Amino acid sequence: MGRKIGTILLTILFAVSVTFMGYAFWTIQSRTDNVLTMASYKAQIVEEYNVPAHVNPSETVQKKVHVKNEGTVDILVRVSVTKVFGVRDADGKLRTADGLNPDMIEISFNSRFWEQKDDGWFYYREILRAGETTREPLMESFTLSAKAGNEYRGKDAEIIVCMESVQADKDAASIWKVRLEELGIVFPKAPAAEKTAVTYLGKAQGFTTNSRNTDLFAAFKNLTPGCGRTQKIAVENKSMETVEIFLRAEQTEQESMSDEQIRLVRQLLTKYAVIEITEGGRLLYRGAVCGSPDSADSGGAAPVQTSQAGAAPGSASMLQDISLGQFAAGRSRDLTVKLSLSPEMDNRFQKLTGKVAWIFSARGEDGSVTKMQVPVTADSTRILMWAALFVTSAFAAAIAVWAERRDRRKEHESDNEDD
Repeated sequence: MGRKIGTILLTILFAVSVTFMGYAFWTIQSRTDNVLTMASYKAQIVEEYNVPAHVNPSETVQKKVHVKNEGTVDILVRVSVTKVFGVRDADGKLRTADGLNPDMIEISFNSRFWEQKDDGWFYYREILRAGETTREPLMESFTLSAKAGNEYRGKDAEIIVCMESVQADKDAASIWKVRLEELGIVFPKAPAAEKTAVTYLGKAQGFTTNSRNTDLFAAFKNLTPGCGRTQKIAVENKSMETVEIFLRAEQTEQESMSDEQIRLVRQLLTKYAVIEITEGGRLLYRGAVCGSPDSADSGGAAPVQTSQAGAAPGSASMLQDISLGQFAAGRSRDLTVKLSLSPEMDNRFQKLTGKVAWIFSARGEDGSVTKMQVPVTADSTRILMWAALFVTSAFAAAIAVWAERRDRRKEHESDNEDD
């Protein structure tokens, strides 16, 4: 009887083992190469001016003054103009002469596109777009007044033009204590950020994206220090199976760069560029774009974990898998990725391009489904499964040994009675 019990238990154990081992766990991965580009910020005064040998009273000299935006971001511009008379020294530097009135240099300023405020500065009344020049010059010529007497004879004069600019933003002109409404500047409504998407199609086809060159960071281009951008990324499961989808980052090779540029890119991705990834109010990650375990030691932004109820565990690093949750067949979720750049970045980061790889992976299982479902929660499922099998095996083996010993004892007692 004991042998029969042991045999039955071992048979049950084998059946359970086969049921569990019938599940084949698999992982499908896809790489997306995402690019962050830093803006170039540069503006300069452009003059059309031929210095005359001398200027007589009432004589008009052509001098056109424009501002050109040679950067890649839109700017606001203001210009100051200072007039002086003097005598040049041996080094060619103009020494201001006392008693000479600079207003003897008469200038007719453009008032259609420029407005002079009480602070003396001339403000350009439009946003100066990247690559463009002011539509009309601040000035086109100057005239030496007919009232200039002999005291001005043999004197040199200079018209000193200074320019300041700030990135075009609704609150940018506040640094000049000027409201844009005073200048007639109205910011157009910002266009909605392009929505990119990652779609899981199944084990055979893997992942696909709707963006060119798999770049999901459509909004993270032409960045400037201190700016913030938001990108929506849709993640969808178009397969016929339920899967758990994960996301992590990998540092990738930066192409055609000097050692100094590579060092700056590393600082950009692991220190200055900080992202927050959320899904439906659930915080998944906050930290460096390409967060690494040592980013806090190198002065980077330390990633944090979410503590919201029901939220998936956050990751200590973007280099580790972050669970985006279980996706049933046909299920879609929107990720919101917010990027913030530190205002501490300097001009060395201009025109810099940083590339980071995001790895999406889908994990699921094959095999016949029984009433005893095995939850797919990353690799911990296998550990629990084999632990359960070990405990079950040990229990069954103990019962079989006990039953075997009991049968032998009974047989021994029976033989003694017969004797």
